[in-house]
Amino acid sequence: MACICPVCGKQTAHVGTLFSHLINIRDRNHETWLESYCKKNSVNFGKLLVDRVKEKKDAIKPLTDLLKRDFCTDN
Repeated sequence: MACICPVCGKQTAHVGTLFSHLINIRDRNHETWLESYCKKNSVNFGKLLVDRVKEKKDAIKPLTDLLKRDFCTDN
């Protein structure tokens, strides 16, 4: 599965890697885009981050499902 970052065009091999890229890049453009994307898709960004830090099972699944749908393709 190939995924492409909607902000900078970087290609990743998996939706989890795309999520990590978006969340860890420390770039205001990526951060602003991700917050807006979550809001548009009714994902509570703050709760997602807290649950991820607490290592709750499937904490990022709602967002990765959306990213996969919108920015990933099967090879």
